[in-house]
Amino acid sequence: MSDVRDFSADVDVVFLATAHEVSHDLAPQFLQAGCVVFDLSGAFRVNDRAFYEKYYGFTHQYPELLEQAVYGLAEWNADKLNTANLIAVPGCYPTAAQLSLKPLIDGGLLDLTQWPVINATSGVSGAGRKAAISNSFCEVSFATVWRVYASSSAGNRRPSGCGGHLHPASGEFSARILETITCRLKAGVTHAQVADVLQKAYGDKPLVRLYDKGVPALKNVVGCRSAILVLPSRANI
Repeated sequence: MSDVRDFSADVDVVFLATAHEVSHDLAPQFLQAGCVVFDLSGAFRVNDRAFYEKYYGFTHQYPELLEQAVYGLAEWNADKLNTANLIAVPGCYPTAAQLSLKPLIDGGLLDLTQWPVINATSGVSGAGRKAAISNSFCEVSFATVWRVYASSSAGNRRPSGCGGHLHPASGEFSARILETITCRLKAGVTHAQVADVLQKAYGDKPLVRLYDKGVPALKNVVGCRSAILVLPSRANI
């Protein structure tokens, strides 16, 4: 691509599924051309220039766009997204974690003195497009037993949208993500309170489905845009 003007004259919306540094360079050009930009990289998710130098290894040149970008978690940022022209689309791991935990935090039910434990396994596509044996679905999909592969080394960068450190894993399925989250609630919080907070948060959100029993299955979200949240039984709260 030599000049974005060659592509943007008749374009209203641009989706950037590019590396962080590439999105960093292209997004301002498309914005200047009058396009709405959805960036699927981490180039605009965190409003902190030092973050990009420490974790992504490049100097962010557009602090004004970091201020302008709207975090694209639609269930919680719908009003801002309606008027945004730069949307920082969150990654799969933080999307699943935030959808689960944010209602409990905002509702004052979570004990914030103890970190939640997030056990997350994504499909092979979540490990990226690098040409590697570990990223090849045909190499990992026909194992005779269930295996989970660490999809990064212990020195993995901190992913934008997740606090602390994340060492993601990939399972033997092509896409989607399964997260089991264990957290400590404040003393006296009941199952009914948790269920009520989740219902108020997502009862009118068509892409988030709430289950109060059963076990989530990846097949229930393959080929659709939905997230499923399963609240454990009363015995576990």
